[in-house]
Amino acid sequence: MLLNKISNSNEPINIYCDASGEDKIYNLTKLAFPNKVDKINQYFKYNTNINFSIGNYIVEKVKLEHEEGIEANGYIFKEEDIKIGFTGDTGICQGVKLMAEECSYLICDCNALKGKKSHIGVDEIIELAKKYENCTLYTTHMGNDVREAIISLNIKNLIPLYDYDEFLI
Repeated sequence: MLLNKISNSNEPINIYCDASGEDKIYNLTKLAFPNKVDKINQYFKYNTNINFSIGNYIVEKVKLEHEEGIEANGYIFKEEDIKIGFTGDTGICQGVKLMAEECSYLICDCNALKGKKSHIGVDEIIELAKKYENCTLYTTHMGNDVREAIISLNIKNLIPLYDYDEFLI
């Protein structure tokens, strides 16, 4: 993807990551393209700030939890009075609760029937939906069994998504 991007454009590629991300991406690029690593990396523009902007959106990085040794971050996108959160893979943690409290909409992982440290479960998403009634939760990263369980709950602020779903807020 990166090689294709720089072949078709001279525009820099914005990469938003933690402080160790630049080294990790450089090493991965060096492994994949040892003869082109420096050429490819000249197009990368790294941003490791906790808060940054993309167009009209102010973006806040939120520390989440996953498996030990794997850094996980969520993001809150703010435009005027609307806040939309995105968790990626995580379990229930303080960061997820903060996002559900602050956001009107939260796109979140729900990978299992029973939650674990690395993924939110249906048992936990029910509690999250009840506690944060002003936040609409859109669940992702699900198998059919999890999606069917969420649909059967018929909770107003809990909406399971399918891969490639698009929705307007």
